[in-house]
Amino acid sequence: MGVCACWCIIAFFVIIFECHPVHAMWDYETLRDKNVCIPEGTMIAGFGIAEIPIDIMILAHPVVMVHNLQMPALKRASLMGVFLLGGL
Repeated sequence: MGVCACWCIIAFFVIIFECHPVHAMWDYETLRDKNVCIPEGTMIAGFGIAEIPIDIMILAHPVVMVHNLQMPALKRASLMGVFLLGGL
């Protein structure tokens, strides 16, 4: 939860300060200069790349907990498979 909360705060500030100066976000005259703001595609790619490790950590967390359960190996493997279906 801490990693997700930190990521939300970081993303919030990146979105706020994506244009330099900040008022360029809503000032059409300033936005004509494309060098003022971070390109939209770059922002989307950056957010996507940063979210992949967070998603992997979220998916791996129940797998580690299921691995430590005291149950037959076949049932543990099937339960891990159910949790890993979230990755699809």
